[in-house]
Amino acid sequence: MSVSRQIEMKKGKSRLFEDFRLEGCDPGRVREVGVVETAYDSILAHDLTYVSTPITSGALLYKVLADTGVKTLEELRDDKAFFFENVIKPNIENADKAAQRILDLKGGAIIAPAAFEAKQLGWGQDEYMGMWFDVIEKKATRIVLLDGWEYSNGAGEEYLQAILMQAGRRDRDNIEVVDERGDKIMMPQAVRLIGDAIEDLMNRNFEPKTSAIVLNRLLKLYDITVWESNKGQAAEPSAQGKTGGGTGTSIEYCQSAVSPEEMKHAHLDVLKVLDEARKMIPHHEYNMTTFEMAPSLDDKNKGLVRSEEREDLAGQPAKILKPEEAQDKKKKPGKKNKGPKPKGLS
Repeated sequence: MSVSRQIEMKKGKSRLFEDFRLEGCDPGRVREVGVVETAYDSILAHDLTYVSTPITSGALLYKVLADTGVKTLEELRDDKAFFFENVIKPNIENADKAAQRILDLKGGAIIAPAAFEAKQLGWGQDEYMGMWFDVIEKKATRIVLLDGWEYSNGAGEEYLQAILMQAGRRDRDNIEVVDERGDKIMMPQAVRLIGDAIEDLMNRNFEPKTSAIVLNRLLKLYDITVWESNKGQAAEPSAQGKTGGGTGTSIEYCQSAVSPEEMKHAHLDVLKVLDEARKMIPHHEYNMTTFEMAPSLDDKNKGLVRSEEREDLAGQPAKILKPEEAQDKKKKPGKKNKGPKPKGLS
């Protein structure tokens, strides 16, 4: 989570699937991140592409592990010179070439995050991701995922950030997601890619925890938006007031999902591997259904209900009911309010 978002969180503005990346960081380090962010704030562009790329992970990392016979990531990273020459340096060089190709293909402004380096300041993954999430949300109109992105923790999280934006869960929704050839990456395709990568890594005795969480959140988000579409109104707090008071999702998001049938088939394709990976996913995220994520009704919100005391679900969906339905539910606690069955995004 970025510096500006930390301030908003203190005001109670929690959002769906937002992690607190800078929460445990040293205050001095957080100030450094804030200063660097102001440099990116100075960029003014109508068309800005963010090239998401693995630096310390990705498909290359796992190839090097297999080629060297090293059993653990820690063992490989212990030899810093070898790790830099065989993983970090090639990843950076590939990212630089890809950024130039995208510039030639799409034009506009390009942010090539591989060129930014703050290891000498002691930055870790949380500082990097806290900053890049904010840069993507505030500045990027396009995110490019390089081939093999599904094996990268950071790229997976950045893809999820872009999809949350498209779904109206962040402050902007005008962003597209493309591969390094400029072709749009559709959500069913992304779900299958991440699922296949998780299965491959688990078969090789790795635990791709971040990828499992990203995949689970993508599918939960889609379930939420389908439910909202059927209700005709946003049911999750961070989507309120978006796109004219509708369901919160952008046209780009609806197009990315392709169709309910395509998403259903993609979900079925990864169901087995997701179940096998469930031990890596926080219990409250994996087991909660869309309806269970909606806290019970209270008096304050005219049918919009949110439980701020529950830190694990503080930004999760809240059920929308008409005022008369809310009153009816209060009078008859045993009676369930029936709504239309989910049919998918219109």
